[in-house]
Amino acid sequence: MVLIYQVGGLLIQVDEGTSRGLQQFNMLLGSKTFVLLFIRTLEHEKEFNVRDKVSVASLLSAALQNRMDYHTEYVPL
Repeated sequence: MVLIYQVGGLLIQVDEGTSRGLQQFNMLLGSKTFVLLFIRTLEHEKEFNVRDKVSVASLLSAALQNRMDYHTEYVPL
């Protein structure tokens, strides 16, 4: 089964398994402990460079845009 989501002005097609995974990841983003461990884990990777950090920060910002008060808790960290 293919599901279609509208994100901004784009239509995105994903299969059911991917959709379930994205929903579970979105739930994990609601956990401050998970987000902090996720960021720390990435930063300990030797190949995780500045470009990667910017990409992850951008994606996290987009994912948390509806929870801006929650999102800003991480900025000073």
